[in-house]
Amino acid sequence: MKKILLICICILLGSCATGKINVIKEKIDYVNIKNGNELARKQDYLIENFKSFSISQKLMESDSLEWNLWFMGAKVTAPSNLIIRQLCLIDILRGTTKNYDEILEFLYILSYQPDSITLWAEGYSYWLYTYDILGKYIKMFPKDRDFSSIKNLVVKIRMGFGRTSYINKGTSYPAPYGDLRNIPLQEEELRYAKLSKDVVHTTYLTKHTVLGDVTYTYNFPLMGFNTHVPVGENMVHIEEGTPIDFKWYTGYKDKYKVKREEYLDTFSEERSKSVEKGFGGKIWKINYEKYLKREREEIETD
Repeated sequence: MKKILLICICILLGSCATGKINVIKEKIDYVNIKNGNELARKQDYLIENFKSFSISQKLMESDSLEWNLWFMGAKVTAPSNLIIRQLCLIDILRGTTKNYDEILEFLYILSYQPDSITLWAEGYSYWLYTYDILGKYIKMFPKDRDFSSIKNLVVKIRMGFGRTSYINKGTSYPAPYGDLRNIPLQEEELRYAKLSKDVVHTTYLTKHTVLGDVTYTYNFPLMGFNTHVPVGENMVHIEEGTPIDFKWYTGYKDKYKVKREEYLDTFSEERSKSVEKGFGGKIWKINYEKYLKREREEIETD
């Protein structure tokens, strides 16, 4: 039964990603099922132009985002930056903070926290992409909601990038993992680069520095079909500030040579198993509740 269900999900997220399907859902006549790349462009357009929309247009766009089938399926099979951006956008368009708890939950899901160092699963470039809309969301509702839980987690994520960074020609760069563009740490994360150590040991990432050269080893838990999270154990050497044989990310369209390569990666056995383990968000939900409990304990201790 699980295999059959998994196949259905694959069909939803893959083959159907560019078609249209009729859905009966209150005012919605149809939902345009976009794949992740198209949805990202749609999100960028909305965040740039929503202020010029009428109230009715904002509601219509927010409905189309909320009942987008790719989004609904990916929430339980491929948690990613797009989910957080989508939830923020829905609230921004509607002028509410209804999705606050779910945004916090997915922020936690995508940040590994078994140790004192918090690591963003998708790498630095997609953290910046996530915060592009998340930051606007926080600023839009300064009096409507206490954003301390989200802000505290944001600080931990930024600190994680600073503490695991390396130096290239006097400039701090993020640890080389995930779909990463060749860019240094930006201002918000750079302030934590002074916390960087020559040797870092965490459950999922280690860093060793010998005579100025750095070696990173990492093996992250997978996030379902989210291909920004690397599969298996990986090692990257930094010589004279330059990652050796590390493939820089230049955009999703350049990530795979052919579609078959994309499908084999997306629906690999390892990623499929991670979906089964976390299907329905049950395991992720339990971990999130543990995080909230730990955060409450930290506040009480302070």
